[in-house]
Amino acid sequence: MRMRPEEEIVLLSSLAERDAEQEERLRSLLSEGSIDWQFLWERASVNQVLPLFARVLLSVSTIVALPQSVIDNARAIRLRTIFSNMSAREELARIGSLLASRGVPCVPLKGTHLAERLYHRLDSRQTGDIDILVPRSALETARSVLAQLGYAPATGVLRHPGEHTFHGVPYVRSTPAGGYAVELHWELNNPRFVSIDYERLWQRVLTAGSSEQALRPLPSEETLLFLALHLAKHSRGVLRLLADIDRLVRQEGPSIDWQYTLALAERWRVSSLLYFALLHAQTLLSTPVQPWIMARLKPVTWRRAMVGLLIGPDVILRAPGEGHVHSDRFDLAYSIMLSSLRRSFDAYIHYLFPPVVFQGPFVLGRPVGMALRLTRGVAWTGLVFASCLAGWVRARQI
Repeated sequence: MRMRPEEEIVLLSSLAERDAEQEERLRSLLSEGSIDWQFLWERASVNQVLPLFARVLLSVSTIVALPQSVIDNARAIRLRTIFSNMSAREELARIGSLLASRGVPCVPLKGTHLAERLYHRLDSRQTGDIDILVPRSALETARSVLAQLGYAPATGVLRHPGEHTFHGVPYVRSTPAGGYAVELHWELNNPRFVSIDYERLWQRVLTAGSSEQALRPLPSEETLLFLALHLAKHSRGVLRLLADIDRLVRQEGPSIDWQYTLALAERWRVSSLLYFALLHAQTLLSTPVQPWIMARLKPVTWRRAMVGLLIGPDVILRAPGEGHVHSDRFDLAYSIMLSSLRRSFDAYIHYLFPPVVFQGPFVLGRPVGMALRLTRGVAWTGLVFASCLAGWVRARQI
């Protein structure tokens, strides 16, 4: 893949391990006087790896040659990340402790949990909302705990239709220093598209650690599958999620039961999602995955070809800001990755043919709305593939 120097710097900064040649290449690139720093910061931001990039900037031997404004910006990013993550970690611990006192097990998803688990420090991973998983049977208790802590459901939150099938609107709490947003999950993904056995999942979670733990992490195998299915639903920040997968495989891979993982991926119907997550991690970050694992997961040729066309490594690394056509490329790729043609078609209709409300005479509302929905879906599908072709042409002009 041909890259601009700034894109290569972002990618090298995201590696968990750099050999001597990669370190020298990074130093050489940063020493160049032609670096477009505004573009470089923007690329790191869109890929949501600013903390990793800032940490690398402050650790490489070329720091003495960097502009002072760059050093100051990197230090400010690290401090903001540390303070934000420390605060979020304390809030997560507070929520988990109160849930445990009410007999509700709490699984931390992503966020500061992954920052500590995979990066071993709070200054290296960008985090957002506090995401937690609780049993469906304990939802009302969990909501009352959040209310007791001063949280209330957010108002005016616009979400994609059907998004609330596995978690609700964020619960928010304001503080003088800012605030927190908690997403309360009762499932890991839309049940229309994956088949997760939650009874078995909770058995694994509860037997993996001590009953005295307030926070009960997912086991390594389930964590990998969760990251893989979560990854496919994002159109930006994918590099950060791939870095999570890369570090999980490097650190916990030797103890992962891969036979169990592959069997579980089959039961969850996420084998293709896992394949593409590992493939992209291998391609961009050199994630060490044994060949037999990829061979077992390998989807049929047409799925590999279509996903490669829609979201190849260049699309992931060069993700623009939020844009409808770009997001639809990832939605279409996600649909193609799903196991069974029925689920693929269902997801395709769900994401690219959302309902359209026609503001007109009642008698015409339904047929006109259906016609508009069909027209929009077909048109956006055409635009998606047109953007793929345009991206392919641009990539070869760099």
